[in-house]
Amino acid sequence: MDFERLFNSHPSFFETKKNSEKIIGIIGGGIAGLALAIALQKHKIRSVVFEKDESFDSRHQGYGLTMQQGGRALKTLGLSQNIAENSVSSHGHFVFDSEGYVILYWMPEEKKEREDSWTSGRNCHISRQNLRHILLDALDPDYTNVVWNSKLHHFVEKEELVELWFKDCDSEITVNALAGCDGIYSKVRKNILGDDLSFLGVFVMLGIFDNSKFSLCQDRVIQMSNGSTRVFAMPYDKTRWMWQLSFPYDYDASISLSSSGSLMLKETALELCKDFANPFLNMIEETSIDLITGYPVYDRDPLQAVLKENSLITLLGDAAHPMSPFKGQGANQALLDAVILADEIKKNENLKVAMRKYENNMIERTKNKVLGSRMGVSTLHCKEFLDTEYQLERRGFGNSNSAIELINSIRDQGIKCDDDRFLELIKSNRFVS
Repeated sequence: MDFERLFNSHPSFFETKKNSEKIIGIIGGGIAGLALAIALQKHKIRSVVFEKDESFDSRHQGYGLTMQQGGRALKTLGLSQNIAENSVSSHGHFVFDSEGYVILYWMPEEKKEREDSWTSGRNCHISRQNLRHILLDALDPDYTNVVWNSKLHHFVEKEELVELWFKDCDSEITVNALAGCDGIYSKVRKNILGDDLSFLGVFVMLGIFDNSKFSLCQDRVIQMSNGSTRVFAMPYDKTRWMWQLSFPYDYDASISLSSSGSLMLKETALELCKDFANPFLNMIEETSIDLITGYPVYDRDPLQAVLKENSLITLLGDAAHPMSPFKGQGANQALLDAVILADEIKKNENLKVAMRKYENNMIERTKNKVLGSRMGVSTLHCKEFLDTEYQLERRGFGNSNSAIELINSIRDQGIKCDDDRFLELIKSNRFVS
């Protein structure tokens, strides 16, 4: 346990009754928890992050993320340049049917920005673990401590304090307020709300592969679908890409498949995509089973009101608003949660008031993200997904007649995604995003 080290190095850190400084307890050392600690330290507010993992690298920590609205939060945290330098970009998006014919594509008008900059025209992709590492390195030990291998047992609110009890720790730890950043299976949420997750009727697999063999996998995001099973692929790091395979599946089968091991996951993926055109089938074939995982997809209904008016406990990230991965909003909203909560704590001496103001913002900001991500289950796994007019309407593009004519022309010429002529053709015919 790291508690002994923490107490020895900071013997008065938790003496909140004798110390006028606030101490915020953070359960969970994922993106939300670490970002909150950084946001608090920028306001010179102390915090302790309690993470149940034994160490930073003790378990697999997810796949790739696309930074969108979360970029505003990273700028506030002073990390924008660091993220840009350690991420990869994409400048186009292509959607294909399972035969390899393009349904729709779009890209910026011109690639003007430097690769080490981050502009609104550039999608920024970074692995979750790389982002966590950057966040962890930004912590200031004068304001923040991370306690690894600390598994929350229970907590009790007492007047203006919260007592925390951990497994394998004989003494309680007292903080001024508690932020539950402990993910989709949040123990903090279970204790204060007790609501169940909702299974969304879809299963997701993820894999990482070397993109050097695939010319299509350069500087762009690509999708392929047969109207039910869908593969989405995007940059993961400088040399690798990741794919996300999603398909409708019932609950019992999803639970069984998720526990069947990586070899069975890969065999299932290959069977589902056996009729998919290359390079998509080859991407899966080239993926090591050590880099494949899969899970049922869940969410929860958006919160309708603040948690408890007189409480010193709140929730962030997936603990507050778990959502499907189909809009790429989970990490982005977690980063915004962190910055907004820290700002409210700085502005409001009363921690209960600060938390309720944050929750009002979070609820309003994330409810459509949760519902939109849930809607993606149906809109991304349907026959209409293969229709160019449907895609144009869904994306809000104008000039639909010329776009449809161009897409039909490409199909009439028999040009598919693995045809060298395809990449040459789109250089002179681009839909501007």
